[in-house]
Amino acid sequence: MNATLVLTVHEPAHGFTLVSLAGEVDETASDPINELWDQLLDAAEPPSIAVDLSQVTYFGSAGVAALLQGYRQASERDRSLVVTEASRAVQRVLEICGVEHLLHPDHGTRGGPC
Repeated sequence: MNATLVLTVHEPAHGFTLVSLAGEVDETASDPINELWDQLLDAAEPPSIAVDLSQVTYFGSAGVAALLQGYRQASERDRSLVVTEASRAVQRVLEICGVEHLLHPDHGTRGGPC
């Protein structure tokens, strides 16, 4: 796994599994993230994945691709993947890529408004 990325999976609650990412999400992070989506979406429960990106300091195109991959995989299984919190750096990248509406980052998070 990328030495600058920390992935934390929290116990499922309220119909969601919370996944927190911290550090840098670059090209070396996409494989571990995609493997995590596979693992979580193959599980029977819970039906949704909430992603906290509030502690992400760098978010490259590989991070966007990994989120979109998780979103597609969840949609194909009638599940959901949503970003619940995002740092300003992440929000800006999602805006530039035009996918902030697709992943629903919470505009009232610590990262400030989009």
